[in-house]
Amino acid sequence: MSSAQTIEALTATVQTLCKHVAALAAGMGDRMTQEDVADHFNVHRNTVRKWAKERKGFPTRDASGKYRRAEILEWETTRSTTPHTAKEHSA
Repeated sequence: MSSAQTIEALTATVQTLCKHVAALAAGMGDRMTQEDVADHFNVHRNTVRKWAKERKGFPTRDASGKYRRAEILEWETTRSTTPHTAKEHSA
């Protein structure tokens, strides 16, 4: 198996695992604060606020002001690239 095939196979496996984790989180109804989401992506919480305003499809907060973990994980797995750029990371 070539390196490219190995990477492709590993990527598919990771995406499958992420979908399963998202399904489990949905069942548990786990919620995340804006700071939790920022920690998950290793960005500042203002970056999460910016994503919520500017990124189509970014999950919305529920009535308690928190994000559903399942929606965050689903959004993360549907992104074709990393969720942030170096510029956003420094926000």
